[in-house]
Amino acid sequence: MILPLVLAASLLGAPARADVLRGPIVFLGFTLGDTLEEVRRKGVPDSEPGDVRLVCSGDRLARETGQEMGPPDDLRKVGVKACHFIRNTGSGQWQPARFKFGRHKHTSLFYFTPKANDPALSERLYLMALIVEPTTFDDLAASLRKQYGKPEDEIVRSIRTKSGTPREVKMIAWYGPRYAIHLQEQGDELDVGGVTYIDHQTNSALRRLAKAAATTPSPRP
Repeated sequence: MILPLVLAASLLGAPARADVLRGPIVFLGFTLGDTLEEVRRKGVPDSEPGDVRLVCSGDRLARETGQEMGPPDDLRKVGVKACHFIRNTGSGQWQPARFKFGRHKHTSLFYFTPKANDPALSERLYLMALIVEPTTFDDLAASLRKQYGKPEDEIVRSIRTKSGTPREVKMIAWYGPRYAIHLQEQGDELDVGGVTYIDHQTNSALRRLAKAAATTPSPRP
């Protein structure tokens, strides 16, 4: 499963237009820029009881439990990891461990930069998101407005749902000089929406890296 709104903040536009987010963003105890091990150590706040673990793309446990999520192939090829917390229900079955935000609980997703020799850049959290039901949009929007004030972007966009049905969906976003927050009611490919917290400078750099890798011819044997 790939989050339908991953990197969606970059789709609305452009460089930051207001210094609303002075960053780094802290959300549910996690901070953009945390290392993979820091996120693993912090664990899930307010989770249901059970054995809770962080699994990432490519992990054996993620594959064995059918709980692997993303990232898109182009980012995976340049070393981006997608991770999320899963919980053992006690019957040997694993399911996503949910985070409470607003009045509801949601599945989380974390994107980390590729492993590198420089510890300041290696496996750093640059995107965190909640996968949300469209019916929770207004509740989530109210929580975000209370924290960040009036959004910089507030639009209604036409999409075609997975079943092919046209629909108008709401989107709002806040921008800072480096960071952004984006909420979309529903995505084009899945019947869910998302709240995305993103380091858009790092995201843009990784997107350029992925694009360059995709267009570079493979060396001859």
